Amino acid sequence: MRKLLFTILSVAVWCAIAAYFIFASGLNSRQKSELKVEKVEVRISDAQKVNVVSEDMVRTWLKEAGYDFTDIRMADLNTDEMRRLVAGKPFVKEARVYSDMRGIVTVEISQRRPIVRFATSNGYNFYYSDDNCVIPVPLGSAMYVPVVTGNFRLPFERGFFGSLDDSLDEVQKKQSNEYAFLFNLINFVKSVAEDSFWGAQIVQVVVSQKGGPEHWREPEVEIVPRVGNFVVGLGTLVDIPKKLDRLMLFYRNVLPYEGWDNYRYINLKYNGQVVCSR
Repeated sequence: MRKLLFTILSVAVWCAIAAYFIFASGLNSRQKSELKVEKVEVRISDAQKVNVVSEDMVRTWLKEAGYDFTDIRMADLNTDEMRRLVAGKPFVKEARVYSDMRGIVTVEISQRRPIVRFATSNGYNFYYSDDNCVIPVPLGSAMYVPVVTGNFRLPFERGFFGSLDDSLDEVQKKQSNEYAFLFNLINFVKSVAEDSFWGAQIVQVVVSQKGGPEHWREPEVEIVPRVGNFVVGLGTLVDIPKKLDRLMLFYRNVLPYEGWDNYRYINLKYNGQVVCSR
């Protein structure tokens, strides 16, 4: 008898709890359907590290897309649509849009971090980010990253923006000399940027390529240091660590005595040699 009574009481308690949650959920839904947007907050999580996307910029995107938050109910606001809009902008890495019962809509984003800019004489002008994306250069924005200039062929058309993985299919990547060279060039720039000395010293990478489109020829690379009135020729991107080691020895053992402005060109392309021109 006691067991039956305990079972009946347990079922009654759980039914009461379920009824409460159903009632509270319905009340919450009714309250939210009547709640209006009080304000929109924009949070940029990595604003101290990357200064590309601003709060005003995000608000402009929303305004240009037709979002008017004046006297609008929360129930009529499509936060998922807002998220897709913001996340679709080139410099936005991730985006979240959510609301609360105070009537506050929050737009939270993280930015893509450019690590190198390409500005070639054959018409390419873009940033490459740390998450493997080709992104356009925003108007009125300057980021202090190494710059790649010169004239060489790239594996995608001018104006392409998006993930580098999407520029070619897997078969084309394996067969493309341009893709292989770009991959090596990006790795070179990354390794330089991660080095405490060379990252501060190298400000520009100049790439030159001979031969027409029907004949592939490996491009050669030069670097422009921040200190000194000279250019350093590396040749092709082969044995780069050894070439930079030779350059470091030259920096330590020759330039302090000969002078930093005594040479115009330092050539490291020949194996084991440092050839200087005045």
